Amino acid sequence: MLIPPKDPIANKAFRLKLIDQAEQDEEMQLLLTRRCSDSFEFFCDSFCWTYDPREPDPHKPFILWPKQRDFIVWLEGMYIRSQTGEKINILIDKPRAVGVSYTLMVWLLWHYLFHDFTARIGSWKEDYVDKRGEPDALFTKLDYNLARLPLWLTGNHERAHLILKPAGGGTNSLVGESANPDFGRGGRKNVALFDEYGFWAWARSSWESAGESTNMRIAPSSPPETGKDSHHYKLLTNQAGRVFKYEFDWKDDPRRNDKWLAEAKATKSEEEYAREVLKSYEGTTKGKVYAVSLKHAIVSKVEYDPYLPLFVSWDFGLDETAMIWWQKDWATNKVRMID
Repeated sequence: MLIPPKDPIANKAFRLKLIDQAEQDEEMQLLLTRRCSDSFEFFCDSFCWTYDPREPDPHKPFILWPKQRDFIVWLEGMYIRSQTGEKINILIDKPRAVGVSYTLMVWLLWHYLFHDFTARIGSWKEDYVDKRGEPDALFTKLDYNLARLPLWLTGNHERAHLILKPAGGGTNSLVGESANPDFGRGGRKNVALFDEYGFWAWARSSWESAGESTNMRIAPSSPPETGKDSHHYKLLTNQAGRVFKYEFDWKDDPRRNDKWLAEAKATKSEEEYAREVLKSYEGTTKGKVYAVSLKHAIVSKVEYDPYLPLFVSWDFGLDETAMIWWQKDWATNKVRMID
């Protein structure tokens, strides 16, 4: 039986031998295609790659860590439930850089390549969805892996800005969209991904607008600076509807240990360490005037146009705070200051 080794050096040798054999044998190609279709772990450990420009060797075989493997088993179970009509909302609570985005993108790619599947992929900035040459962009992770997969395994695919689909037709697609209040409202999908959801400007509106266009919403995020005021935290603590939660910890990366943790603590501020490493929602608002609750502010009743967007600009100064309420008429391109 073909079992990819977990050791990186042995795994590279296994991959080279596997592809070399398959290039000479069509039956082997069919066998490997079936194995990949049946097993995400085999597909990932045998054919997928990760890229990290911070490493001396940035190109590494994607070999699932134990926590990533357990996560995919759990996630696939949730996906099967969503396919029966159940509404599945998933919040993934994680620190920075534990491989969650890469794992999710390869999981979406696996479904796209081997099963009837459509997904909408979003992040809090458009550049983090699809920007050529940006390693952190989600579609770059797709492009990077597709370029390294043998054609007999994947076939041809058309790639336009913010969309990936089979060149030979078919309904499968992976569609990108940046954060906006109407995220995911148009077009039904198997999955909607809200990457780094805690940082979305229109988090609640985006989440709710996609609610009826998919049966499975997935929102991974590290704690944002807004902490407990974020909609991500409200979902995570069941204050805004039922969700299923999955948690990653800093030590789920097997390369990290107590020495790594001590160095992380020594090179970060107290707040950054608490938020980025320990996933603290308490340490994200300390000393941040913009994150302080302003719900007790009292504003006089004034006239305004209810058919135009209403904006408020705040400038928290050292001596006083300036606030301006204003509206813009987009038809005339004129701005009106209300108060």
